[in-house]
Amino acid sequence: MRSADRARKVRSRWSSLAFLALVVLTAATLSQCKMVDERLTGVASPFANQPQKCIQECNKDSDKALREEDKVHSTQVQLCRGDATCLALEQIRHENRIAEIANQLQACLNSCHHQGAGEGGR
Repeated sequence: MRSADRARKVRSRWSSLAFLALVVLTAATLSQCKMVDERLTGVASPFANQPQKCIQECNKDSDKALREEDKVHSTQVQLCRGDATCLALEQIRHENRIAEIANQLQACLNSCHHQGAGEGGR
């Protein structure tokens, strides 16, 4: 009877090891899967570069606004003609405008991420 019990344990271990090997092999195989681009079907997405273009436009608009603000600030400083109160008020106005431009840039960039570029969460 002991040999029958031993044979049953050996068969049980081998079947458990075989099942474990199958699970490990399956997991290793499936972990190699990769999401593919839409080009697999031969059709390129017309929205593929939309977020990048949007970000570039936001940056371009922000740079333009900053350059314009620098010109306005320089003009205002010259018009103050050294008056300390005028210069202080202009500095405050200038800093507030820079902060406003930065907030506009951030809002613009945030809107770029919601355009649905078809990336499926990647």
